[in-house]
Amino acid sequence: MRYIKKPSNQIIIKELLSLMKESTDVFLILAGEKTEWNIDEFISIANNQGIVFMGGVFPGLIIGNTKTDEGVLIKKFRANGAPILISELNKSKIDLPKIPNFVFEGKNNRQTALILADGLSSGITLFLKVLFHKLGNTVNYIGGGAGLISLKQEPCVFSNEGFFKDAAIILFTEQTINLGIKHGWTYVYGPIIATRTNKNIILELNWQNPFEVYKKIIDSDNNASISSENFFEISKGYPFGISKDNCEYIVRDPLKVNDLGHIICVGDIPVNSALDILKGNQVSLLSAAVDATNEAAEQISQAKSSLIFDCISRTLFLENGFKLELEFITDAFKHKNLDIKLEGALTLGEISSYNQSNLEFFNKTILLGLFNE
Repeated sequence: MRYIKKPSNQIIIKELLSLMKESTDVFLILAGEKTEWNIDEFISIANNQGIVFMGGVFPGLIIGNTKTDEGVLIKKFRANGAPILISELNKSKIDLPKIPNFVFEGKNNRQTALILADGLSSGITLFLKVLFHKLGNTVNYIGGGAGLISLKQEPCVFSNEGFFKDAAIILFTEQTINLGIKHGWTYVYGPIIATRTNKNIILELNWQNPFEVYKKIIDSDNNASISSENFFEISKGYPFGISKDNCEYIVRDPLKVNDLGHIICVGDIPVNSALDILKGNQVSLLSAAVDATNEAAEQISQAKSSLIFDCISRTLFLENGFKLELEFITDAFKHKNLDIKLEGALTLGEISSYNQSNLEFFNKTILLGLFNE
């Protein structure tokens, strides 16, 4: 791992060339959104130097016990092929490029699929469904939603092929991984039925105006009354939960309400899905961080490195308490005798399969991966 706080293209290229030892080396580059960096220029230079890479721009980076919104984090992986670009996720039909044969070859240990996607794309859920239909549980999945904390959709994922929005990039690496996925949000009210939706927009709840239904529930549990003006300030503490068999809720972040009372979320809400209203507190979220770490550390004697995708909305909810979340995770590393550093990004959604079930797009969740080699 390398972290560069004040990067330039010259510094990054020099660093990548010093790290590149084998033809199978591929670099994952995570950039904080406040980083002053010409990514288009970097892509051109890196291509001329024969450097293979994938990356994304995120609301923040995680380096040990700290978070920052500037700089770049570089991690090197061993891969049999170049990253695969899937563009135009907002289309009604997702066409996956050909998946290399080596992904399906029988091995004792499954490969790992690293996935970066535009976290504000309305087509993420369909993309993940198509990908899982193609690959199933032949690989382990870890990834995150890139984008800006302003929630303005801009180009945010990049590879040797360019700098894109509304796109996803996949890298298959031979390095095996153990995963921990937890969130700490618990039941308050429900179920209510999403009787009409359009991808990530709830158009009706229980055949009624969704904001009116949501407001009635939230106002009965909260001291302040929710409105369109303070919507996110209050809704960040009351996400939706989609119940799944044999695993935790799939959490959906309600971001804003439009003039019609429709609720816009991060991630799709399937029509006629049963939704619960969830609630959390600092204790439950911090406990979930430890649980995720312990889950990832199960059946692993010595991890070589970590990769965390931690939802940006957790930091907004925990505020100053988020530092405790990072400290709890690193303390759990020490308790497990893992001599590794916490590394990753603050994301607009987290991507993984859970207990070998479907590939999901999570919100308000910690996704921690520990690499065995």
